[in-house]
Amino acid sequence: MSALIDLTGKTFGRLTVLERAGSDKHKKALWKCVCTCGTERIIIGNDLTQGRTTSCGCRNKELASARAIKHGMRGNAVYRVWAQIIQRCENPNCPNYANYGGRGITVDPSWRKDFTAFYANVGDVPFVGASIERIDNALGYLPGNVRWATRTEQNNNQRTNVLLHFEGRTQTLAQWGREVKMAYGTLQDRIYRGWSTEKALTTPVAHNHQTHPTHQTHPT
Repeated sequence: MSALIDLTGKTFGRLTVLERAGSDKHKKALWKCVCTCGTERIIIGNDLTQGRTTSCGCRNKELASARAIKHGMRGNAVYRVWAQIIQRCENPNCPNYANYGGRGITVDPSWRKDFTAFYANVGDVPFVGASIERIDNALGYLPGNVRWATRTEQNNNQRTNVLLHFEGRTQTLAQWGREVKMAYGTLQDRIYRGWSTEKALTTPVAHNHQTHPTHQTHPT
């Protein structure tokens, strides 16, 4: 194991190392640094020496602000969507971070660095209430995997939804329930009790002794 190099007093970009700050859970050396803007941060030593971290984050904010001013769209609805995507994927303090950045969802590098690249791909908001969704929830925000969608479409695409495949089509429980005119709770209960998809969707409901669902969740 190589000896620890003392980084105290050294400068990396906008950061100056003040003192050692212990180690992280992977036994990587941590250093307390102060940025030229006055913000103090604890940073992994390798991120400093290999140039991955050169400021407290203020540099990225300045670059984003400059780009926004340059393209004149800082107040545009699409710009706000772009900024929110980056926040939930990269800011651990964002309330939604656990469901995005916390589980590995990232933003395509070309989009992350340049709002205009994102805007050129997604275009203007097509209708009131539209929001960006990922087509494949296992992938990040990248070209070919995002689209404008209604709230209902987004709910149907949630990774927690139960999908049923029947007669060559795949839909959520809620979508099938609406199509076959069956209460969501009834259909859900049939599936959780082990009924086949065909039986669950095609068996008429006996209204005089309808099954009471045991799994209470809201339809999407």
